[in-house]
Amino acid sequence: MNSTGNSLSGKKPPSSPEEKLKYMADLEAEPYNGHQPLRAIEILPGLRDNVEFYNVFRFTPQHERKHLDVIKRNFAKIGRFPSLFS
Repeated sequence: MNSTGNSLSGKKPPSSPEEKLKYMADLEAEPYNGHQPLRAIEILPGLRDNVEFYNVFRFTPQHERKHLDVIKRNFAKIGRFPSLFS
């Protein structure tokens, strides 16, 4: 980051922690769709995960939801990703 809060490339960071929380996944539902914050899941008593991610489960109507701007801008690329493995 430079002194203005932008990345070295000059682009705005994709999303702030506050913005990500607006898109938090329902972690009780399986499978879940959206943002999973760092340390959201307790693996063992007193031991939390060390993983943060944004899950786009399916490109089907029953799994549609609002997404972060960075996800919306790259939705076509994300949708093509599974075809790389078939």
